[in-house]
Amino acid sequence: MIERARINGYNFPDPQRGSLFEQIIHERMERTLRVVLLVVFSAMIYIACISNAIAQSPELRYQLGRRLTRFESEWQSADPASRVRSTPKMLSAVSSFFSLRLDEAIVKLDEAWLAVQSDTADVSAERISDAGWFVSVRPLLLDREARSVSLSLLHQPLSAALPTSRTSFDLSVAILDTHGQQICERRWTSVANADQWNWELDTLPQGDYQVKAFLHRESEKTEVIANRFSVITDLEKKIEEVHRQASTRPAMGDTKSVTVQLIAKMIQGGGKGRIAESDLPFEALLSDLEYLAVENNTVRELIASRPERSIWLQLGNGKSKQHIRLQTAEKPAGAPLVVAYHGAGGSENMFFESYGAGALIEQCRKNGWSVVSPRQSLTGLGMDLDLMLDELHSHLDFDTERVFLIGHSMGAAQAISQVSKYPSRVRGVAAIGGGGRPTKSDELTKIPFFVAAGEKDFGLPQAKLLSKTLQSFGVNVDFREVKDVEHMVIVQATLDDAMAFFQKLD
Repeated sequence: MIERARINGYNFPDPQRGSLFEQIIHERMERTLRVVLLVVFSAMIYIACISNAIAQSPELRYQLGRRLTRFESEWQSADPASRVRSTPKMLSAVSSFFSLRLDEAIVKLDEAWLAVQSDTADVSAERISDAGWFVSVRPLLLDREARSVSLSLLHQPLSAALPTSRTSFDLSVAILDTHGQQICERRWTSVANADQWNWELDTLPQGDYQVKAFLHRESEKTEVIANRFSVITDLEKKIEEVHRQASTRPAMGDTKSVTVQLIAKMIQGGGKGRIAESDLPFEALLSDLEYLAVENNTVRELIASRPERSIWLQLGNGKSKQHIRLQTAEKPAGAPLVVAYHGAGGSENMFFESYGAGALIEQCRKNGWSVVSPRQSLTGLGMDLDLMLDELHSHLDFDTERVFLIGHSMGAAQAISQVSKYPSRVRGVAAIGGGGRPTKSDELTKIPFFVAAGEKDFGLPQAKLLSKTLQSFGVNVDFREVKDVEHMVIVQATLDDAMAFFQKLD
């Protein structure tokens, strides 16, 4: 037998492995495979790391979401020059987030918020610190017979440095109902970090309550973040039933059954004082849970009875489950449906509360359209578009011929993936701040696309490539590159145009 020899770095051919050419090809394939496996393995490690970092930091995710919404509300009403001033800070916030420096991202969002409302991009350290206060309201679920809530003044993120001066200020806190009407207000003087109070209250009706807080320092008034809370009648008794429903094994593939467990677990977390990545309306969730607990009540009837607000559902079909948030049109029968795919690190709540402080939901409500946002992880969806639409349509009579997809960043790539698989289900697509790899088909070439990215958006190259690829297929593409806009603001900056694009197709 002839052994394979290696002299001075040269591999002599092994007759048992074929010709020299075949062996060279084989070695190159082996090297390529090793590189591919290394890249895949590295990507898996990165996905696992970012997923773990995000999943293990619900408090930081909550702060990020609230600070982003606060910034977006200010940006919406700002003049062009003020918007431009905030761009460098938002670039830093986005970079910090994707580098898993969540504490730093929170501070940068505060700086962006202050920059967009100031006459200069240079904001004092004291003002930045003032923007970082957080009023923690506990418990998250309050029994109706209770007469007080506990307030704690904390600085978020905890790792941020406190100012060396001006550490004393006044704090005003107001409680508002679900319609935004103020119920009561109180002011505390000369407060400081880690101060705590019990606020004695009159009996509050059952419901979900907002909390507005402001820091007062001489002539300066700064809005600070405060979490919401809910008031529940007979709380202890109802929480016992919630625990039972959360631990009951649901029927596989049954949307009603898996939704009951989903909602029960959401309420259970609030009952244990665990803050979620978003303010949850626990009283509304409990109302939905109690409705579905009635044997003859259906998910279809639940949806029809809640046109004034969004609801959370867990769609079930076979072994597949998909966590969604849904806002129906006032008259949902025959209305168009927008499927909104959020970006990495977000959730189904992004298009409802962020991305322009929920501007998509408001526009669809005015237009008489329904919106559904499916939760996705970095590894994908629970249900592909085809199955999700079929299951949703069994509970909501939207117009299956007028389905539109919108996605941001990772969500843009998901929208491209789904329309490539199921082009016959889609009327139009808006891919914002990202791209994807579309698959050419006769049906796909008939679908118009809106593609947009910011001038300073790291997703711009992917968006340009997507636009170029689609145009090479013969697709009608409306491409926008928005000056002085980065990766997060791009949704808010182009949402009006994207919705106008959809309306032209309707």
